[in-house]
Amino acid sequence: MVGGRATWSGSCRDQAATDHAAHRRSPPPRAWADKKPEAADRLGRSREVVTTLAEQHDLPTENLISPALVRNLAWEPPQDVTIESVTAVLSEQGARSWQIGLIGEALTDALSPK
Repeated sequence: MVGGRATWSGSCRDQAATDHAAHRRSPPPRAWADKKPEAADRLGRSREVVTTLAEQHDLPTENLISPALVRNLAWEPPQDVTIESVTAVLSEQGARSWQIGLIGEALTDALSPK
């Protein structure tokens, strides 16, 4: 605050911290195998998909899709894993339409029960 008023940069910083905390739902991936092995399997399959598609499109993996979005979906996928439910979650969590178009179907397959 400056003179009793919130500064723009302070407000943005506070909002960014709030947004990050809201999207951070999963524990560190190194703990997944013990806590939730099925989530660790989903994350492994999802990371393979992201890596393959990123290479095919000559993109860094983090530009193709945010690693946090992949972790969130792998930790807690939709009740019914469908292309519609996965793309809805990706969209709600900030993925762009071009990203969803490139990864939605393959990520849905990776998240589906095996």
